[in-house]
Amino acid sequence: MNLVTGPGDEVGDELCRNPKVDLASLTGDTQTGRKVMEAASGTVKRLQLELGGKAPFIVFEDADLAAAVEGAMVGGFVNGGQDCTAATRLILHKSIRARFVQHLVDRIKTIRMGNPLERSTDLGPLVHPSHRDRVLEFVESGRQEGAKVVIGATPPPASLASGAFVTPTVFDQVAPDMMIAQREIFGPVLGVLEFSSFDEAMEIANSVEYGLAASAWTRDVRTALKAAHALRFGDVWINDHLPLGSETPHGGFKQSGFGKDLGSD
Repeated sequence: MNLVTGPGDEVGDELCRNPKVDLASLTGDTQTGRKVMEAASGTVKRLQLELGGKAPFIVFEDADLAAAVEGAMVGGFVNGGQDCTAATRLILHKSIRARFVQHLVDRIKTIRMGNPLERSTDLGPLVHPSHRDRVLEFVESGRQEGAKVVIGATPPPASLASGAFVTPTVFDQVAPDMMIAQREIFGPVLGVLEFSSFDEAMEIANSVEYGLAASAWTRDVRTALKAAHALRFGDVWINDHLPLGSETPHGGFKQSGFGKDLGSD
């Protein structure tokens, strides 16, 4: 294996254009994926693109709520939400929405922000101040579009003011067409959407341009299998979110790219 370091627009571009390279693989955002496709087109090389995501986290009325809340904590806030499979859209059945949100808020209040190198830290800073500012723009757009902040959307503690921190934030009363429900945020910001029927849940879940990952939470095997078939996402988890096994192919549909990494093929 050869490791070549350097800026993506120089080294990455050369690797994609060079005829000596047979395959190029990218994990990045959709815009970068389009640039890779364009650069690789001259040599018609094979590509594997794992791009952006906007994962739905669907909780049916019969779900184990305690387990689902813990799943949302991990799926929504691991790596500060900087994960393309992050559970950013909490799609909750109307009969359990209020209880779920209250339980989630109570858990979020226990999150310890701080130095990511310290074992006691639950949530560290984002990758760069410019990215923090981008995430905060999404928070402001949620407010402007009428979503209700139930926790977060506040400055971090004064002791963390010098870092690129964003407080864990949850919006309730999110409409499917709001920017925070459609665009990849890549930060610790979750949105709650409500559904009344299975078909409505699937319609909301599939209403984004991405198709990387999704999860469904239910005790009913028939509902789980039906959801797995109806969700237009490459990875669909049942009563879990985020686990990736080395033996399991991983990749998405639509604007989330094509091809699979991991797996035996």
